[in-house]
Amino acid sequence: MASIAFVLAAALQAPAPANSPQWIWGSEAREAGHAVVLRGEVDVRERVSRARLIATAEYCHAAVHVNGTEVARREPYGDLVDLDVVEQLRTGENEIRVACQSVEGPAAIMLRLELHYADGTRASFVSDEHWQAAIRDAGADDWNTVATFGAVAERAWGDVGDSIAIQPADNYEQWKQALDAPAGADPQTLQSPPGFQVRLIRSAAEDEDSWVSLACDPQGRWVIGKEKQGLLRLTLPGADGGEVRVETINDSLAECRGLLFAYDSLYAMANNDHALYRLRDTNRDDRFDDVTKLATFEGGVGHGRNQITLGPDGMIYCIFGDAVEEPEFTRPLVPGLSNPTRRERAKSGFVARTDRDGRRWEVVVRGLRNPFGIDFNTRGDMFTYDADAEYDMGASWYRPTRIDQLMPGGDFGWRNVTKD
Repeated sequence: MASIAFVLAAALQAPAPANSPQWIWGSEAREAGHAVVLRGEVDVRERVSRARLIATAEYCHAAVHVNGTEVARREPYGDLVDLDVVEQLRTGENEIRVACQSVEGPAAIMLRLELHYADGTRASFVSDEHWQAAIRDAGADDWNTVATFGAVAERAWGDVGDSIAIQPADNYEQWKQALDAPAGADPQTLQSPPGFQVRLIRSAAEDEDSWVSLACDPQGRWVIGKEKQGLLRLTLPGADGGEVRVETINDSLAECRGLLFAYDSLYAMANNDHALYRLRDTNRDDRFDDVTKLATFEGGVGHGRNQITLGPDGMIYCIFGDAVEEPEFTRPLVPGLSNPTRRERAKSGFVARTDRDGRRWEVVVRGLRNPFGIDFNTRGDMFTYDADAEYDMGASWYRPTRIDQLMPGGDFGWRNVTKD
């Protein structure tokens, strides 16, 4: 966060219960890198028993201050601020500030403060045209009227659900929580069905990189794909005890996001190698001495070549993000799902299936964005987990992160990003 934060300070006026907050910013021009200050005052007439502060910041870093005390900080695309600030309020005039710095996109914030007075009455204060703003990095320290961009949808505050709130599955910044973690996820933070227990067995060592894929071999050992390069094999202790053993079994394949044991082989989708490989132990020495490239997939690596699984039809199913160019050697599963041309600008993720030798390829599904996993239930239905672009959060066409049942021959509608 920049040393000069963009401070959003809510100039909240007379109580107006049930009114909707406005999306506001310091000016109509919303360029990246601006440090903007928005400020205002809240008049608290007497002691309050609860003061619920709800706020969100779009396309900006933000720090929320109440009477000079920072109470919350959020990154772009982070979750909703929802907390009680009764300890920071005092009778009379109060100042709310939110310090922000914009990133690329239509920066704006919204805020609502719900006061619960001791006598049972309530008042609510919201972000609106009465707020004041100063753009610090432009040398403008004078306070001016904010720019408003419409009311936050009323349904966000109704019983049908909070459409502004970002659930854990929607939080695009949650990966940052692991950057400074000393070990793997704390088992206490994971949810499990009744009767199950979660135990941390082993965390990645410093020289083992991040782990991005996992598959169990016929001997019950776990093969792990390292994010940068190579494969590990983890052997769990036996019933009589012992230690977890980890060994390197490949040091060449780059970012194997997909691993599958099938047909006496290990199939590996190496994202940064842009290819699907088959690994075999031809001399039975418990080492993969034969590594064969089965197919190449051009394109980017961000929303790239992801997980693979064995379908109920015996075919190998591979799922790709929208950065991957659908290869010309594939053919559609059903008539009407024609192959894209080189001139088609609107790319989308897709599912393709192949035989054990990687010779015949068929497109099964199109219109995905960034699906990583793929699997089948016991009835043979295919599923993945996908998300729309974080740039579109709040737009009418945005679909929250979700589990999709992938119908063969289906097109799920994703085409590039709207900001382009």
